Amino acid sequence: MTAGEKPALEGSGISGAMVSAWGNAPANPPTYECVKIFDAAGQKLLATGTCSGTWGQFSIPLPPGRYIVDKEGTRTAVDVAPGQWVNLSPREPPRPVP
Repeated sequence: MTAGEKPALEGSGISGAMVSAWGNAPANPPTYECVKIFDAAGQKLLATGTCSGTWGQFSIPLPPGRYIVDKEGTRTAVDVAPGQWVNLSPREPPRPVP
């Protein structure tokens, strides 16, 4: 693994961040519950994710299947395939960043 490279996640699940990696990040970011995972019908809460670190990173291991992800009050259907991690990070800002 090279410097700056993230280690590969094993299994499958959902990962991401709450904040785009640009601008002035907080010096001591809080840890907080930021993501809720529901069954495919959106009725049964299956898991919650805790965000931490400068960009509010999270990772939630899940078996393959269809899930409804509630992130910041927005619900999105997500399909997790075997051996796949779905990245729900915000899009990168255009380059160059002002």
